[in-house]
Amino acid sequence: MVSAMRIVLIGPHSAGKSTLGRRLAEALGCPFDDELGAALRAEALAIDPAAHAMAPQSAFDRRVIEAELRRDALAPAAARRVIETWHPGNLAYAATRSPEVFAALWPCVAAALAPAAGTVLVQPLTIARATALARLREPGPTPDALVAYFDEVGLLATTLARRLGLRVLPSLATDATPVDALVEAVRRAVDRR
Repeated sequence: MVSAMRIVLIGPHSAGKSTLGRRLAEALGCPFDDELGAALRAEALAIDPAAHAMAPQSAFDRRVIEAELRRDALAPAAARRVIETWHPGNLAYAATRSPEVFAALWPCVAAALAPAAGTVLVQPLTIARATALARLREPGPTPDALVAYFDEVGLLATTLARRLGLRVLPSLATDATPVDALVEAVRRAVDRR
């Protein structure tokens, strides 16, 4: 088993990345790096409560991706970490709403990840549409449009993870499986590495 592994949880909004991430990190005895964009998003909503995730947000997307690169640089090289959203998810948001930020920062992220790509395990998560609608707490044009957008971002994050040369596991449906079973499934995948 690789000790310097990054286990990355990606997927749509409300898929349970935070819940699973905390439980998985506890089970693996390692730190959990929550989604940087969530804290920055809370700040943005405090300034403009009507701002929604689908709106163009170049400055925000740049800030999130650059903050993630800084956090990576500060993390101990030999540490195992569980990370929520990380570069694949952040880049997926940028690609869908700030293409110029995506184009500018993709080469930086790709270069930063290339040396450690073999030590990254990406776990995509999915959620049923009805559950996503019930859990939705974000402002936006319509709940259906937001859920569709978050699904699109989740799928694109998986595609981008592969383009970055990261190992992507089969998706797990978080609302169809108890969290303990999800933790065990990801633990087994980590142990196989």
